[in-house]
Amino acid sequence: AYSGAALLGRLPGGLLWSGLSPNSEYAAGRAVLESRGEVLAAIDHFDAAIRGNPNLWPAHANLAAVQAGLGDVMAALEACQRAIDILVIRADDAPAPADPGQVLSDLHLMAGQLLERLPASRCSGGSCLPHAADAYQRALANVAGHEGASAALERLAELQQEAAPHHPAPAGEGGTAGAAGAPAAAAP
Repeated sequence: AYSGAALLGRLPGGLLWSGLSPNSEYAAGRAVLESRGEVLAAIDHFDAAIRGNPNLWPAHANLAAVQAGLGDVMAALEACQRAIDILVIRADDAPAPADPGQVLSDLHLMAGQLLERLPASRCSGGSCLPHAADAYQRALANVAGHEGASAALERLAELQQEAAPHHPAPAGEGGTAGAAGAPAAAAP
């Protein structure tokens, strides 16, 4: 059985195993992944589903999860972003999730986690962590108190605080926390 990243979306009703419809390809991808752990076969099915219906966000989301598990972070991030874009614009032929806010929140969480795994050279500003924090903020904007996003933001704030240079107060000036010139704390 598949033990990688959690799969997103639900299986479409009335499974057709003809391999011709995008929903069938998506369902087949989930089935081979969940029952037999066949990652490469699942990727082929998800790709076929996307070719059949480019707006099938669950196929993009699950392709991202599988690619992330294989270590292809850039491809996973692209697939994850495509799933987010489809849901945000409410694209034609895109299945409606039962809880759009939760799905978007989970996708933004995945994007943040992927951004944290990217080398700093792949992001503007020399660090991907601010971009990851933005993704976690978007997750929280969709579901206030999203546990994974909240925990990730707290962890990033701690990392930023540890990485921030600590300058002792000049002699005779009894420095205080948050003094001018101190790095700003990350937004909660």
